[in-house]
Amino acid sequence: MTSGLTNPSTPGVDTAWANWQKDRLEWTIQKSIPAGEYLVRVEHIGLHEGHVGKAQFYIECFQLKIESSGTGTLGPTVKFPGAYKASDAGIAFNKWNNPKSYTMPGPAMYAGN
Repeated sequence: MTSGLTNPSTPGVDTAWANWQKDRLEWTIQKSIPAGEYLVRVEHIGLHEGHVGKAQFYIECFQLKIESSGTGTLGPTVKFPGAYKASDAGIAFNKWNNPKSYTMPGPAMYAGN
């Protein structure tokens, strides 16, 4: 799940982001995800100084046990550290220069249903 832009044409505007002024995240676990123990990483990246090498990472992790009959193959996967770097477009982002798009950092989202 990703909470990116609700208005992709104005990423420099705070209210264009899905998590603006939110105090919680909610999502539906896809039915195709197989049963198992998962470590879920929730990450908020403060981008107001990303363009000068000072993006701020707010990270929270929790253990999640999924009981399902899903048979999907999860991926793509990444390892931390190393999933992305400070020079990636979604980290070294300059919200102050009237940007017209934003590239979310990290791997593509799981395409299962």
